[in-house]
Amino acid sequence: MKKAIYIFIIIAMTACSQRQKASMLVEDYLEEALPYPDSYEAIDIYVDSAFAPYDDRKAFEMLNIIGELAEDLENTEKEARQAKASIAMWSRAGSEYELMLRKEAEENLVLSIYKIDSLKKEGKKHYEKISKILKNEQEFIGYKVRHYFSAKNKDGKLQNDSGLFLINKEFDEVTYVIPLSEYNQLQEAFVLLETQLKELTPKLFVESNDSVQVYHAE
Repeated sequence: MKKAIYIFIIIAMTACSQRQKASMLVEDYLEEALPYPDSYEAIDIYVDSAFAPYDDRKAFEMLNIIGELAEDLENTEKEARQAKASIAMWSRAGSEYELMLRKEAEENLVLSIYKIDSLKKEGKKHYEKISKILKNEQEFIGYKVRHYFSAKNKDGKLQNDSGLFLINKEFDEVTYVIPLSEYNQLQEAFVLLETQLKELTPKLFVESNDSVQVYHAE
């Protein structure tokens, strides 16, 4: 019984020590990053172990690239559909002006199709990379700190904020920082990708005979 109590005390002391270290590291970081560091006030802080790929900066960046490519793909396919509609509208063009509009729509469609093909190839390449990473065993890479605080923004207005701070294994340096809301969105993206891998459901950037068909992972 006494041994269990001692173990509990040691764990509690370690957690307290980590919180103190994390608070110091985060405060030092924010002192340099905030426009009005004197207005900073800590609200709460949580320390946990960080594991790749879910807390890996490189995986974050890869997911952001996939998101940007997917958004660009969706917009380009929308432009292609609009170009197709314009071509159909001016299919019986008679005047010089109408012929000009049809030719312009045809050129836009060709450009959109080439761009769609390029985006799908690039997106598929990154998608396969992140999918491969997700199949690997988790690896301890340091610590993650969820921190809630208040501080003045660049306009001098006091507001509540939060961030996810990654700290190295030695627990002596903040290596990466993103807004906590963005971190949560990335975790949701990881879950979605894992679900697709398990269920073999359709993914973004799937090749299609219809060059203006959009695939969404919902």
